[in-house]
Amino acid sequence: ATTVWAVCRLAHCMPRLSRITPPLLLIPALMSSQAMASLGRYARLLPLKSSGRQAPGNLISRPMRRQGCVLVRLRRGASSIARIDPAHRKSYEIRGSGQGSFVEMTTDTGHGIRTDVPKSMGGTDKAPQPVETLLAALIGCTQATALYVGRHMTPRVLIKNMEFQLTAHRDNRGAVQLPIEESPGVSPKLQLITGKIRVFLRGKNDGLSQAQLHALKESTEARCPVASMLLESGCEMDVEWIVGGGECSDDKEAS
Repeated sequence: ATTVWAVCRLAHCMPRLSRITPPLLLIPALMSSQAMASLGRYARLLPLKSSGRQAPGNLISRPMRRQGCVLVRLRRGASSIARIDPAHRKSYEIRGSGQGSFVEMTTDTGHGIRTDVPKSMGGTDKAPQPVETLLAALIGCTQATALYVGRHMTPRVLIKNMEFQLTAHRDNRGAVQLPIEESPGVSPKLQLITGKIRVFLRGKNDGLSQAQLHALKESTEARCPVASMLLESGCEMDVEWIVGGGECSDDKEAS
């Protein structure tokens, strides 16, 4: 795969946003102080395959920081965007400003988002952690996608509301292991998400078979941008879907 390096200004590197949606919560996770530090380390460690040269250790240099730039490693980024039909392209934009570990962000639709880290991690604990916003994005995106999928299933599955209890797991060494100049040898990404999702249906539409619930879950995970991104990153999703009180109409074990 072709690998390139690109310099992007944080305030201008993302296309315009048509409306706020759960995937937008992924951007605060990226813009946090910890994420930026991880991005810098990641950039220094990886080779510049397109030119055959090793990426230098000072790619995020002081002059570049003064210009408000961050070096980003992209795989086929330009060609991927070119393949998207402009009529169907959906884009997101957030502008943010951080002091210490606390970051305040605003979408171009006027919604505010904040992130921080606990005091034990050097933060002020004034807002959710960036990775918590990632998990929140998964919940919001799953809810919206499941409602859409259910309306278009045959027979239709009309969802009244959903309840979520999710836990994300990762190896913390991937983010904090020292010395900082050396690769930790462990990925900082989320490796496992566990929990339950309870689906409540509208009115008399209270009978849902195991096959229908499985189809709803599979289609939702396939179409949800956040779930799809996590799965394609290698994160395992061990999440149980349950109908209302906890049983499917033809099987007590929901997929």
